[in-house]
Amino acid sequence: LRHRRGRTIATFDAAHTQFKTAIHLRGRGIDYVMNTKGNQPTLYRQVFDRRLPLLQQKPGHQEERSHGRIKRWTVWTTTAEGIRFPYARTVAVIRREEFDLTGARLTKEYAFIITSLRKERATPTAIHTHVRQHWGIEN
Repeated sequence: LRHRRGRTIATFDAAHTQFKTAIHLRGRGIDYVMNTKGNQPTLYRQVFDRRLPLLQQKPGHQEERSHGRIKRWTVWTTTAEGIRFPYARTVAVIRREEFDLTGARLTKEYAFIITSLRKERATPTAIHTHVRQHWGIEN
């Protein structure tokens, strides 16, 4: 849990991306940022289907870090309109790539995020920060 501007935001990996969790949190005024995967196949498909149109657009945020390898995170966001999940307002797609120092890509993966945060609070940069901080806590 993190507090931002008087609001609490809870971040979750896919195991905790559940309807009841979202309802419970929002009923207490807590926003969520949740990762979606195959354990919620309908939700995952709905969010996944937003990916291709987004990837045709310029990303909203991109960050690179290097410590012997180059890690690039690229983030796109769009509305969650039409997605059946409690209080869902925004969908994000995060592409994580890792390159060696010559520029050869070593890995590429995608994360699909659903959040109750509205567009003005769910910017690509904000989503990137929430997700990075979530994993920083676990690691």
